[in-house]
Amino acid sequence: MKAQVLKGFLLDTKGVKQVSNLLYVGSMILAIVLVDVLFFRNHTLERLAANVGIVLLFGAFTGDFLSTFSQPNEYKKNTKNAPGFSLFD
Repeated sequence: MKAQVLKGFLLDTKGVKQVSNLLYVGSMILAIVLVDVLFFRNHTLERLAANVGIVLLFGAFTGDFLSTFSQPNEYKKNTKNAPGFSLFD
């Protein structure tokens, strides 16, 4: 199991991934509930369509986000010495 150091804290990558997944799913549920309550309280079909749309938007964002950070090792090697701030040492 891989561990990373974040400014003096030892982080288990599996635990970080579980927490980030929990936050992601929680934010999707919160968005769905808020849209349902605020806009589509008495409109069943519109509510279903909006919920499906929200889930598809979250899925599209996830696919784009994961494809950005799952580049080949050559890409990561070339950008390792790029100027900027890195949390992980």
